[in-house]
Amino acid sequence: MAVIESLKFLDSSEISRHVNFLSFDRKEIQRGFEATFITGQNGSNKSTLLRELVAALTVDESSSVAYIANSNKEYNHVLCMSGSIADRFPLKESPGGTRSKFDVPEYAYIGQRVGPNILSKRAPLETMLSFALDSEKSTRYQSDFFRHAHEIVGIESLVEFYFQRRITKSDKPFDLIKILQKMASGVNTLKEAVDNKIGRKLTKLSQRTATYLLEEFTYDEFTELENLIHKGGSRLRVVIGEGGIDSVSCSPNALRLGLLTGAISLSDAKVKSLSESKPFSIFELSSGEYHMYTSLLGLGFGITESSIVLIDEPENSLHPQWQREFMQSVFTICEGILKNGHLVVCTHSPLIVGTAVEGSSIVELSKTESKISSVRFGASSDELLLSQFGVGSSRNNFVIDTVQRAVSLIERGDFKNIEFLKLIPELEKIRESLSIDDPLTEVINVILDDEANDIREI
Repeated sequence: MAVIESLKFLDSSEISRHVNFLSFDRKEIQRGFEATFITGQNGSNKSTLLRELVAALTVDESSSVAYIANSNKEYNHVLCMSGSIADRFPLKESPGGTRSKFDVPEYAYIGQRVGPNILSKRAPLETMLSFALDSEKSTRYQSDFFRHAHEIVGIESLVEFYFQRRITKSDKPFDLIKILQKMASGVNTLKEAVDNKIGRKLTKLSQRTATYLLEEFTYDEFTELENLIHKGGSRLRVVIGEGGIDSVSCSPNALRLGLLTGAISLSDAKVKSLSESKPFSIFELSSGEYHMYTSLLGLGFGITESSIVLIDEPENSLHPQWQREFMQSVFTICEGILKNGHLVVCTHSPLIVGTAVEGSSIVELSKTESKISSVRFGASSDELLLSQFGVGSSRNNFVIDTVQRAVSLIERGDFKNIEFLKLIPELEKIRESLSIDDPLTEVINVILDDEANDIREI
């Protein structure tokens, strides 16, 4: 079990912060996992919080994470994704092409950032495929998330993926197991491990990743990959659909090994529209469609039963309706697979927070402290816009309803009614949230003016 209770870390100003992730008044969960939504204005260290959380969960830095009772403190599987290509999740690659301390098998990042100031549109798909090609995930192709990810972007759920070998037929043969064994023993780069072009063409791997690959794959799968690389010929073609994986060139595990080592890379993916039969490249999808597609498939194939899932600003590039659909799909995936983990979402969108299931915790960060509450059943986006984001307007249905209830009680002269007294702090909060020129400010001033206060004392 991996459920986060709190995190202590240094923020961007080197100030010590302590953030709780679970509301004390939340209801006991029935879905098997906890959900926490983190809100706050720009500059409230939401991105820093996520980065430090990854560090605390994977490489045990100065940040300190606390778990709830019975949580697994020895191993965490952390899966991160973002709606922004400028997110601040840790990178596995450092400047100069070396691997960072975050190149560990228990940390997965689904995004376009592959290095400092380097973006790759293929990277999210390659990461997703490194999950989907795992033979233990074969039953997930029949899950609703797979069909829905294709349906929502308007394409058939049958995709042709094309891969290219990064080693040419003329390159010297190599023993990949021997290379990884050297790296697992402490050799930091493939160039040091073997004296030929493999050192320049294959992705550099960390000691922990090399050890993981040696344990994860069989000798036969290593041999199959090596033979496949040096055989030459045309691009590798793999068809993936609701029936699973169809590949005549190699086994899915050998292809997965090729992606994880960098010996093989994705060159293209052909899809067909639900309305037209002519195939086109998946990279022609809009930014919102591509984000929706890669995120849902990456999450659906990537999470384990006890994953900690961190999502940063999923609303970026998404239409308001898609914001709701995305989060509803995320909850559906987690409810089907995540048996004892934790979902953490950082967002500026009340629509995203509005999808939170009852009992989810909401953390409101500020530059100095944080407040935490629990989501009640039926909370609307308008209500959350005011309560969690501090934004009100005369067009907000929750604001209008609150003011109208107050006016109705005043008209009845019922100033000592407990309901009216409870409305006073709500009205004051609404007034603070309104813009100066909002006409509703005057109405609230009348309700709360001194004369009204005098009448209440009669």
